[in-house]
Amino acid sequence: MTYMEHLKDNRLAYCPLKPVSDDKVFLENVAQEIVDMEQSRAMIANKFEYQS
Repeated sequence: MTYMEHLKDNRLAYCPLKPVSDDKVFLENVAQEIVDMEQSRAMIANKFEYQS
């Protein structure tokens, strides 16, 4: 295959992507999970800091 054929093949492979769910809802859920995870990390860090 030539370089151009590879590019066309790649485009055809990835072009018909369909979202698995509503993008906004999915992104809000991911963002909330990250916030929750960061808050948990901060609480754990503070707990160890005050125990020393």
